[in-house]
Amino acid sequence: MNFTSAHSVRGFALAQHLVVSVIFVILVTIAAPSCTRHFQKGRLTEGVQSLSKYQLAMESYYLAHGAYGEDDACGVSLPASSDVFAYSCETDGEDFTATLSGTGALEGYRYVLDTSAKPHKTVLFEGNRVSNACWMTRDAHC
Repeated sequence: MNFTSAHSVRGFALAQHLVVSVIFVILVTIAAPSCTRHFQKGRLTEGVQSLSKYQLAMESYYLAHGAYGEDDACGVSLPASSDVFAYSCETDGEDFTATLSGTGALEGYRYVLDTSAKPHKTVLFEGNRVSNACWMTRDAHC
């Protein structure tokens, strides 16, 4: 006597589809916040790398012109703002301060670059005010 029917050999029953779908939804629900956070941290790293490149460009400009800019305008164009970053720069010619602020999904992050002895600062991390002389990109570590 053969106990397998033609339906169970060819495919899943409706109940089996529902169980697999529920398991999939649970896994996605658990994994989504972790993946989102991972992508955000990657974008933060990209942002501080662009700020580091900007620092090199500003120092090169200073060596060539004897000032960081004029009339409150920094001598080097800022990196292009995006859907998650906004850049700003201020100068008095002898000193400059460049700021990277998170927007959209990265709102709550702010990094500062200036001409002080410790030029890299994190002033806002995950929405919390901090005062670290480095650029924090993950779990409150530099």
